[in-house]
Amino acid sequence: MMEAMAKRLKSIRERIGGKRDLAAIKADAEAIAEHAPHLVHLFPPGSTQKPTDARGTIWQNWSDFERKATALEVESKKLVNTSANDLAALGAQVRAVSEACGACHEKYRTKRRKGDM
Repeated sequence: MMEAMAKRLKSIRERIGGKRDLAAIKADAEAIAEHAPHLVHLFPPGSTQKPTDARGTIWQNWSDFERKATALEVESKKLVNTSANDLAALGAQVRAVSEACGACHEKYRTKRRKGDM
């Protein structure tokens, strides 16, 4: 699910960057918004074995992790409702979604080496 959301976000960025097929962004945004509420369920206590990239600090700071996951839900819903005709607003909201993702990754995901997915 995390990889699927990352691919959708990448697709959105490419469409905005190329200023093409902007109406199709809504479907990608909806997919991210549908996944976002389920993030916390991907990390049951004790799920530290591979293939996870999660740090143990997720479970030590669970309420913070939940807040960050909720922020992604909120920002992804806003992206769904952002007009495809407003490129500036789309760009700003994609940044907000990316920042919400990054807030968790920075604190709760192990660093990946280049080439890792």
